[in-house]
Amino acid sequence: MYVHLITAVVALAFNCHASGLWPHGRAPRQAECPVAEDISPCICTSYDDEFLDIDCSLVEDETQLQQAFQADFPSTVFRSFTMDNNQNVLMLEDGVFGSVTFKNLFIDHGVLEGMTEAALIGSSDTVNIISLRNNRIYNLPFGTMDSYTVMESLDLSENLLGELPALSSHSLKVLNIHSNSLGVLPVDTLHGLSNLTRFIAYNIALTDIIPGTFEGLVDLEILNLHSNSLWKLDGDTFSTSGRSLQYIDLHNNYITSVAPDAFPDMSQESSIDLGNNNITTLEEAVWRPLLEDHVQVFLQGNPLACGCDVAWVVGSDTLLGRLPRATCASGVALDLLHPEDFDQC
Repeated sequence: MYVHLITAVVALAFNCHASGLWPHGRAPRQAECPVAEDISPCICTSYDDEFLDIDCSLVEDETQLQQAFQADFPSTVFRSFTMDNNQNVLMLEDGVFGSVTFKNLFIDHGVLEGMTEAALIGSSDTVNIISLRNNRIYNLPFGTMDSYTVMESLDLSENLLGELPALSSHSLKVLNIHSNSLGVLPVDTLHGLSNLTRFIAYNIALTDIIPGTFEGLVDLEILNLHSNSLWKLDGDTFSTSGRSLQYIDLHNNYITSVAPDAFPDMSQESSIDLGNNNITTLEEAVWRPLLEDHVQVFLQGNPLACGCDVAWVVGSDTLLGRLPRATCASGVALDLLHPEDFDQC
């Protein structure tokens, strides 16, 4: 009886496969590349008939790129699209990828200047990572960001962006804009990125951070703002209304003054790198609350005067341990100073 039942099931499966009568009206299909000649010079690679990647680094212009995606694609769901070090494609136009969708998109080290609003819209509910680093991008359709419902990482570093509008995405976690000559970060630029965990914005010629810039980013963990032109940090500069901040990198700026409560939302066991700035005094109102909250502060390379302003911390091994490698302008390490040297304070 069981043999007959199994035979009947196999026969039914065979008939469904032959007639296309699988659930949802189609048979399951392995990941299959198109005919190589039809998409040349793009190259499709299949991995165990499960994942498909396509590399179009060698296309000669926008037309050739679009023609490649007009070929017959047996499978239209791809893991990644790569176009690396291409010196020909300047713009991505609407419909350039036809019906093909991607989970990851890497267009790096090229001459891309921008794209139209619908250039990537076919992948709006599939693309997870978009990397456009080291191109010549000066403008993008940022108003469509919310359409990319599962995008978690966007890399726009090393481009020609001169400004950023207010951004909006409920899925984005990592935003990288380093090495663009922005100069200014409007206070509302990041407010619409409710799930942002990492913001990388070093070397963008930033001179000031307006308090409130990071307000509401309750999941923000890492801020990388080194190698800018910041010179002061006001109160609530790094307020997020959360307690998730784990690391703020501010080394190689010009910071001379830090207000109390500039860092109100550091998590315990977090760290702040202020190395190679111009801080001369170690004000107790600024730093004691952070050190007592187990925040590690790096001040190496600052010309600390080491006058009476450091008396409160000298002699406390616990607090000094959270100021690693801090030295006076004279070159003497802060942890080598003696409490009796400050009896007159």
